[in-house]
Amino acid sequence: MGIVLCKGLVDDIIEVTRKSDRLMSVKVDLSGESLTLVSAYAPQIGCSQDEKDQFWQDMFDLTENLKGTRYVVAGDLNGHVGRRTGYERVHGGHSVGGRNSEGEAILDFATAKDLRLVNTYFKKKPDHLVTYSSGGNATQIDFLLY
Repeated sequence: MGIVLCKGLVDDIIEVTRKSDRLMSVKVDLSGESLTLVSAYAPQIGCSQDEKDQFWQDMFDLTENLKGTRYVVAGDLNGHVGRRTGYERVHGGHSVGGRNSEGEAILDFATAKDLRLVNTYFKKKPDHLVTYSSGGNATQIDFLLY
């Protein structure tokens, strides 16, 4: 788990928070305004439900402390969000694959925090949307939430 910043921002780091092996944030001062970058790596399909629940609780807790500030969540959220049906406020309508329970967790989190899945708002070729491909299956599991 990590966040890579350009060398010029090293002196502008305000705070680093490591919530778990899967979740961390870096608060940076950008010309007098702060922005927190959250890096997330959600548990994979084969992990226990308890581990998945703990990840989302940690994500909720970390971002709850950011209420009223600007922040971005980026990472491998290991879920398939599919079509935006029922999530028009947070899903831009452009994705690949179907929805699974992990994707629903992503959409529910985005809805609760009033965040947008930014990379679903841009129409791209399907092969540019795909962030995971294995065994003939292709889907999008990496997301940027703002």
